[in-house]
Amino acid sequence: MLEMISKFEPGGLLAPHVMPFKSRLEGLLQEGTGSANEASSLLARKRLGQALDAVGGLTSPGGCAVWHVAGLGQSVKECSTLDGWNGRTLNQYEAKGILVGALGVLAVHYGYGQ
Repeated sequence: MLEMISKFEPGGLLAPHVMPFKSRLEGLLQEGTGSANEASSLLARKRLGQALDAVGGLTSPGGCAVWHVAGLGQSVKECSTLDGWNGRTLNQYEAKGILVGALGVLAVHYGYGQ
């Protein structure tokens, strides 16, 4: 999980709507344009996007929970009552179960579950 969290700041990810970047990243790497910081930021976004895809994407219950709790630093209670999932609030225990399941998937994604 720490690997994923470490991608939020360098990736410049402050909101879920900043995810599309693949063509921009490819252009920077192929043409050698842009700064090293920009390329590093785009690579961090790519890796974060892959991690979120591993838990079902940003619009899935797991992706939403990971985004709000691990990425934005909200508590599980805040995430469940304020943001919930798919426009509806969740019981904090449901949200906790979703988050635990998503973190298990992330552990496997990063190679810790083997």
